[in-house]
Order: sequence, then C-alpha cells, then structure tokens
Amino acid sequence: MKTISSFRMMLASLLLGFFACTHAQEPTISKNYSNEQIAQLLAAFQSSQSRDTNPAADLQRKLLADFPRAKDIDWESDGKLFEAEFAVLFTDHKAFYDTDGNLLMYSTDIARSQVPIEVRNAIGSKFPKHRIEDATRIVQGSETFYKVELEQEEIELKATFKADGTFVK
Repeated sequence: MKTISSFRMMLASLLLGFFACTHAQEPTISKNYSNEQIAQLLAAFQSSQSRDTNPAADLQRKLLADFPRAKDIDWESDGKLFEAEFAVLFTDHKAFYDTDGNLLMYSTDIARSQVPIEVRNAIGSKFPKHRIEDATRIVQGSETFYKVELEQEEIELKATFKADGTFVK
C-alpha cells in the first residue's frame, strides 16, 4: 500500500512540475519601441560584429526573472543590444535586450505539433509538398511569428509566418 501511495505522490509531483514548466508565464516585451524600431535594431545587430560579453548583473537578473529556468547562458552584444542564448528544459531559446534591460524579442524552438493550425494550413497551401523539419516561435514587439524549416526530399527552405498564417518571407 505504501508503494502505491508513494508512486501516486511521485506521479502527481511530476505532472504538476510538467504543467508548471509547460504553462509558465510569458515574459513581457517592452512597449518602449514600435515593432518597426525593434526590427531595425535586430537587423543592425545581425549585421554587426557582436562580441561575447558578460553583461551587468542587473541584466543577468532580468533574464532570470523573465526565464527562471534558463541554463547554459551565453551573451553577445554589439553595444546597443544584448543577445542571450540559453536552454530551458533542453529547449533552445534566444532573448534580445536593450542596454536598459528592456526585452525586445525572444524565440523558442518548438515541436512541429506546436505550430498553430493556421500556420500549418498556410504551409500546406503555399508549399504543398514540403513538410516541417524544424520550427521556432518568435515573439517580437507585439507580434508572434513562426519560422519554419521546410523539407521536400533534397530541397530545404526557410519560411516565416505570422500566427494567423500570413506568409511573411
């Protein structure tokens, strides 16, 4: 009887832990910038010569407040933005902060099954013979995007869609 009771308690703990991990509160994106301004800052960062860095303790605490289970954190900066690459429960994430610690964008690798039906339907219409190989959920400003790597035999391509299935690029 003790074994069954212990097993039930262990199972309940695992299920509650899983539920808490998969239904964590979303980090809050700063409203200090428009979507266009964020896109410009990110584009400038992508084209810059960013360097590995160790940001101020306040920024490190902000990341851990936004992503409490973040592990293996690597930082880069171009002097205007900070990019943190990290893992949460074996899932890759990225987050971009400005020098004041405002969160501008974050991305999470997701399973194919987590791609919204609207996006899967759009992929089926636009790329009918391709299948989703990898997917990333991107929250940037007030918008959510899904970047997918699609595959058809030897052909691979990348595409980005808004959450409602609108093709972006």
